[in-house]
Parts: sequence; C-alpha cells; structure tokens
Amino acid sequence: MTGHIEAIRPTLRRDAITPAASLAADLGLDSMDLVELAARIAADRPAFDMNAWLSEASAPGMDSLGSLVAALERQSESRPDAKQV
Repeated sequence: MTGHIEAIRPTLRRDAITPAASLAADLGLDSMDLVELAARIAADRPAFDMNAWLSEASAPGMDSLGSLVAALERQSESRPDAKQV
C-alpha cells in the first residue's frame, strides 16, 4: 500500500506514511488522488468493496491508511484466494 501512496504523492516523506495517517489530512490526498488510489487497489484487488470502506472512512478520523489496510485484510481473511496487502 505504501508503494501506491508514494506513486501518487512522490514528495511525501516515507516516515509520514503510517497506519495512523489520515489519507486526506495527514498525507494530503485530494479527491483525484483518492480516485487514483482506488483504481490502483482495484487493479490489484478487483473484488475489494471500496464503497464499503468509503462508508466507514467518511466518519471523522476514520480515513486512515490503517483502516484501509484493515479492510483489505478482512476481505483477504474471508476470501483465501484474494491477494495479501
């Protein structure tokens, strides 16, 4: 996941990309960046329900990188054939 973030925002310091980092507030991803991130995730994980995560992430403080990774991991646990994060 860090690789996707770095590709979208190459000027970010690697140590800024932490599980607690908010995609918008801390990492500075705007709506176009989030669309690109969603496209990259969809390319890797076509079955991932990004809309379900976005519903969770719309609450203040819930748009963290960690919450996205956790959602991807939950799907992997429920679908053994899914790619790992």
